Amino acid sequence: MAFIMLGSGSLQPRRIATVYLMTDGWHAKSATLHTRHAWTGPFASPSDALASFVLPINA
Repeated sequence: MAFIMLGSGSLQPRRIATVYLMTDGWHAKSATLHTRHAWTGPFASPSDALASFVLPINA
């Protein structure tokens, strides 16, 4: 398990997702969305899961 955190200036970092290793690969679950749509994956690595959350935020 790993956490994807977002830091913004001097504020405390906040968790935006949790990444879990399952039998078919890494899956990420949003910390703010609480439906079946909160899950993404499978990913080859936690870094790939991170990219799926970071790219939409920076776009």
